[in-house]
Amino acid sequence: MNLTRTFAPAVHSANHGPRSRRVSAGSNSGRIPVIPVGEVEKRVVKITIFRIKLVHTVIFWILSLCVLYALFSGIANRITTWTWVAVGLLLLESVVLVVSGWTCPLTILAERQGAVRGSVTDIFLPSWFADRIFPICGTAYGVALVLIVLRVFR
Repeated sequence: MNLTRTFAPAVHSANHGPRSRRVSAGSNSGRIPVIPVGEVEKRVVKITIFRIKLVHTVIFWILSLCVLYALFSGIANRITTWTWVAVGLLLLESVVLVVSGWTCPLTILAERQGAVRGSVTDIFLPSWFADRIFPICGTAYGVALVLIVLRVFR
């Protein structure tokens, strides 16, 4: 049994997944094992402002629909499982905003990538509406919560 052989760290191949390469101590003594260029696949995903805006806009519309659905549920006295899903998603968003200092983490990311500084400037909305999102949606969400609580505990 040859005890002079060592194993190099596992490398990933595009076709074969992780595997180990044997390196003889005599052939490469004292140096780091050489791994051919084709053996290591390095993936870099570049986050662009466009992608951030797209994701942020989709999340905005989903949460806006949650506000509208919660408001509808409270007004129409139709509290369903979907009402609680909507309220839960909105509470999650509220926690994220509180933890990040009342600034959406995607807004911070967009600004780091070079977007213009300002409230919700990184979503695809007219600026006159984007500047009023928190007062409009926040008020509607507050009214929805009050109505839902009144309907549930009545």
